[in-house]
Amino acid sequence: MRGKKISEIDVAFPASVVWDVYSTRKLSEVVKTIPNFRGKQEVIGDGGVGTIISGELPPGGPYGAYREKWVTIDHENRVKETDTIEGGVLDVGFVFYRLRFEIAEEGPNASRIKTIIMYEIKDEFAAGNEYIADQNLAQMETMARAVVKYLDDTNAAAAAAAAAPLPL
Repeated sequence: MRGKKISEIDVAFPASVVWDVYSTRKLSEVVKTIPNFRGKQEVIGDGGVGTIISGELPPGGPYGAYREKWVTIDHENRVKETDTIEGGVLDVGFVFYRLRFEIAEEGPNASRIKTIIMYEIKDEFAAGNEYIADQNLAQMETMARAVVKYLDDTNAAAAAAAAAPLPL
């Protein structure tokens, strides 16, 4: 069985600024700031296509260790795709699992983070495990909100530094 889950979140930052986080290792750094988010993760690579995310969910989750590979980073269209290549959802009946992030310009200081989860799951596992895609979509929404918080915090720090008096 094939499926697709979609989430869209509007944000008050230019698409280029949001893309600067999503398209680089900065995203992994932001993820580390989210309490109880997807357990331990290690980034292997330079942050470009071919970078591997090796992770392990906390005990009690629907699956354990996993590896994801960044397979597409399209700077022109602001699209990033990540495939699960080992473990994780593949251990519970999924045969294909892709996260796709699209960052769309909505105005000079507005953009939309669109997350698409595309998957294929063996029919005999679908009834018991399709909820995993819903849970992962909720996690990706949490991640998007964390990116917005990171950008808010970064802007606030930059504004404070710009407003600080220069030393004499």
